[in-house]
Amino acid sequence: MAKQRLKPKLTREEMNNQYLNSIFEEFMAEKKALGREPDTLKAYQVTFNEFYKYFGERAEETGDIVASMFIEWTNSMKDRGLRPATINHHLMGIRTFMYWCMDEERQYIDRFKIRLVRVQDEMPKEQARVFSQNHPPGLCRLPMGWGSSHRGKYTRAQRRGFKPHLCVLIFCNSAYPC
Repeated sequence: MAKQRLKPKLTREEMNNQYLNSIFEEFMAEKKALGREPDTLKAYQVTFNEFYKYFGERAEETGDIVASMFIEWTNSMKDRGLRPATINHHLMGIRTFMYWCMDEERQYIDRFKIRLVRVQDEMPKEQARVFSQNHPPGLCRLPMGWGSSHRGKYTRAQRRGFKPHLCVLIFCNSAYPC
């Protein structure tokens, strides 16, 4: 039986002085071994490169990483005009890596939360105006008895009525005018 190689136990200070690049390579190797999709791995790499490029030497070692950096990075992406969904995409990619670094086994970085940007779900005013002018009133309302209080207890007839209603909504919201 072969002996297992154990990683030498590092002190907390030594853990905080690991180079971020080498830690990221370890992260990527683990994610690849776990069978992550190539597109996912590529997204991690692109996001890490952007983060590293933005902070440069300020983010060379794991001990340099603090929560305020993510607030600064988020604000800089907002200033560049990126949409909230795009900012969140970047934050989620780097957050996966950072939370991996904060894991109890590794503890390369002290624990903190990385918050995402709030994305508003409202339709732009101009689009809402055009939509309301071109479509009959009540089209976006669900059929009778389909409110949120119903909680999924629909009759067979109600379920059959949903499909045509949904098709009308999709068609009217597509590029083809009704």
